[in-house]
Amino acid sequence: MGVQPPQGGRAARTAQRSGLPERAGDLADVYAQASAGIAQTDEPADPSQLDGFAIFCTARSGSTYLCELLSLNGCGAPKEHLRPPIIDMLANAPSEQRQRRFTNDLIRFAQRRGFIGTKIIAHFMEDALPFVDVPLLRRQIEKLRSFRIIYLVRRDKVLQAISTERAIQTNIYHVRTPDMAAASQAASFSYDFDRLKHRVDQLNQREEALQALIASLPYRSLVVEYEQLSVDPAIHLPSILAFLGRQTDDLKLTTRITRIRDQSADALAEQFCKEHRSRLGVAARRFCQIPVPAAWSA
Repeated sequence: MGVQPPQGGRAARTAQRSGLPERAGDLADVYAQASAGIAQTDEPADPSQLDGFAIFCTARSGSTYLCELLSLNGCGAPKEHLRPPIIDMLANAPSEQRQRRFTNDLIRFAQRRGFIGTKIIAHFMEDALPFVDVPLLRRQIEKLRSFRIIYLVRRDKVLQAISTERAIQTNIYHVRTPDMAAASQAASFSYDFDRLKHRVDQLNQREEALQALIASLPYRSLVVEYEQLSVDPAIHLPSILAFLGRQTDDLKLTTRITRIRDQSADALAEQFCKEHRSRLGVAARRFCQIPVPAAWSA
C-alpha cells in the first residue's frame, strides 16, 4: 500500500502469540467467521451488485454510533469485522485460499440492502497489515460495484484519550441503557498524566498514519468529524449518505448509543493541558490536523 503503519507492541505480540495453528484448516474459518459476527442472510451475494465501504478510524472515535446511523438509514449493516480472531487466523494460518474465502464469506453474509460495510480500527489494522495479501484484497474489492472510504476522526485527542482510559478502567465501552450511563458516570477514574500523554501521542501518530494511508489509496474518500456529527447529526448525516449513494427523505437519528460527555472529562482535559505545558514547556497536541488532499474529494 506504500505506507507503513506505526510499529508498536501489539504488532510485535501478534506475530508471537499462539493462535490458530495451520493444521486447524477449515476450523480456522469457522472460528473467525463466528467471532467476526457474520450472520447468514438470504439476500443475493453477487458482488457486482453491491456498494462497498469501509470506515477507517482510531479507537473511541464514535464509530459504533456512525455504524448504527448508517444501518438505520439503509446503508447495510456495517460493523467491526477485523478483530483479533481474524488477525490470529492471518498470522498463524496464512493462505491465499483462506483469505479469499473469508472475504467472499464476508461479502456474502454481511451484506444488507445492496451494501457491504465494515469498519477498521487503526490498531487492529497495524496488527493485520503484515499478514494481508494486499493485491488479492484489491482484486476482491474491484469485484464490487463501487467502494468508498469514510475517514472518521475525533479531533480532540485529549478527550479521546480520556475516553479510552475510562473505558479500559471501567470496562464500559458502549452505553446503551440508562443503567449503563449511570454506572459509567459513577465509576471511579484514576488520572495519570504519563499514561494520558502516551495515549495522546499514540492517537496523533495513528491519525497521521491513517491519513497517509487513505491518501495513497485509489478510492473516493470522505472526512467525517465526530464532534460535528455527534452534536448535529441531522445536518451532517445526509452528506455521508449521499456520498455512499443513499438518498432518504426519512432520516432516522435515534440510536441505541448514548453519548457520554460530562464536566469531569472537560476538567480532566484542562488539567492535562495545563500540566503538559507546566512539565514539558510546550502545549499538548490536543487537536489533530485534518488535511484534505484533492484526491479525497467526495
